This record gives sequence, C-alpha cells and structure tokens, in this order.
Amino acid sequence: QNLMRNKTTGKLVPIDHGASFPSAFDGGLSEASFEWLMYPQAKLPFTADMLKTIEEIDAEKDVINLQKIGLKEGAQLSTWMATTLLKEGAKSGLTLFDIGSMIQRQGDR
Repeated sequence: QNLMRNKTTGKLVPIDHGASFPSAFDGGLSEASFEWLMYPQAKLPFTADMLKTIEEIDAEKDVINLQKIGLKEGAQLSTWMATTLLKEGAKSGLTLFDIGSMIQRQGDR
C-alpha cells in the first residue's frame, strides 16, 4: 500500500495518485493492475442493489468534480472511460472480473 501517516493527526493518506488516476494520454492505462481480479467475489454476478448503484453513477458529474480539483485531462478521460465501461459491462451481465480483464493486460493476471 502506498500510504503515508500524517504526523499531526495520525491518519493514513494515500500518496500514489498516479496509480489511482492513470492518464489516458501517456500510456498510464497500460500500467493498470487490478489485484482484486484474483478475489473470488470478482467473478460473482452483481446483485440487484449493486446494479442500481452502478447505474446511478454519473460519469460526467465525476469528471466535472475532477476538473474542479485540478486533476489532469488524461486522468479525467481515464476515469470517464472506466466508469462507462463498468456501467455498460454491468448492464450487459458481465462480472467485475470480466470488466477488469478488458483493461488489465493479459500477462498481468
């Protein structure tokens, strides 16, 4: 985990934002690695509640919020693409494993 402990508050803070928001422009997506693909539950179908939650995600609103905090355009695009893939894949009956496998390179699974 790439976490740093704040000396004042003691809270853990994520520090590897590049891995969290890879850029669609500079090859960042080719580095995508999803450890959760190995979790058995990733191969289970989404529940009705999960599907409803996924359907309610507003990718455009998320991109606007990412713009407001200054995230680079390539990372905004990657977020929009991943969200759209999740929504369309879930709607089509794919599992999280199926969807993640479309992004992560074959040799990395």
